[in-house]
Amino acid sequence: MTAVGAVARPVILDTDPGIDDAVALMLAAVSPEIELLGITTVAGNVGVEVTTRNALALCQLLDLQCPVGKGAWRSLAAHGSRDAAHIHGADGLGGWRIADPPATAQPEAALGLLSRLLRSAAAAGQRATIVAVGPLTNIAQLLVADAAASDLIAEIVVMGGGDGERLGNVTPRAEFNIYTDPEAAAIVFNSGVPVTMVGLNVTELATLGAAHLPQLLAHGGPVAEGVQVMLGAYKDTPEEAGLTAQHDSLALTAVLRPELLTLRPAQVRVHVMPGERRGETEVSYVAGVDAAGAAGAASADAADTAAAAAAGAGAAAGVGAAGQPGRVRVATAVDVPRFREFMAERLFAAAQRAARM
Repeated sequence: MTAVGAVARPVILDTDPGIDDAVALMLAAVSPEIELLGITTVAGNVGVEVTTRNALALCQLLDLQCPVGKGAWRSLAAHGSRDAAHIHGADGLGGWRIADPPATAQPEAALGLLSRLLRSAAAAGQRATIVAVGPLTNIAQLLVADAAASDLIAEIVVMGGGDGERLGNVTPRAEFNIYTDPEAAAIVFNSGVPVTMVGLNVTELATLGAAHLPQLLAHGGPVAEGVQVMLGAYKDTPEEAGLTAQHDSLALTAVLRPELLTLRPAQVRVHVMPGERRGETEVSYVAGVDAAGAAGAASADAADTAAAAAAGAGAAAGVGAAGQPGRVRVATAVDVPRFREFMAERLFAAAQRAARM
């Protein structure tokens, strides 16, 4: 829980709901450590019309009063379309029949909403954190279109990429979110904004199943029903039967409970040219940099801000320039038992919240 007197951290969630995205939204709704300023949607697990509908429906279920922005419907380079409907279902939620959002719930444009929310936080003396759990198209567009944005962001937490023996789930070397828009990922990692990468090497360890959620399932109600349906339908491939990897909730946990992850300062190169390495996150760990202070580094100076545009040009050469030492951290380990306990507690709280609506 948030320490007495602590100020909730302002967060914007950029997402493509998606089963694990929906679970992460439930987590965000009941976490006092953060103030959820807004939600922006992007095409990814399913098309942007469906991800936006799902975000609006979840906001209604969880009584989230924050605005929703509809974002990019394709990648920056538009190299064809890709989704993960074979994993999440055509509706993105594994067949969970969540109530439709009211007709009055209309999304804003994502880029305008992102800019407005960042400036609103800045006017209150804060910098917002962006937790990006889908392809990074919206965030790259923001950094290129809004020259001041990089100075207004405290940190970008990315669910994407991988390291070591677990680099990819679309190709052997590329994870879905990065592979879907590697040009956007290159821009984000080289923007000068502090980035925390939570990749497959840890998210596939952060599994959850019905056996870990007895209090939630006994409570019943729409959240319990949704979690049970979605976890049962999630066609992910964890090592243990009956468990599903909670990729996006772990990325959010890096903000809510950072002590549950081990983070190391690194440089990250994103490969963008067609070929077997397209979408790969090439990680080089950096010695002699304080990992605890990396995400709290001062906001980007003018040269760092210009790097966002330069990364787009660098993409044409095949590899995005490596993220700056001290500004990129990569998750290398997770305390799985404590993560499961944390998720069980917060999902039960989400069920209680929805029951009061």
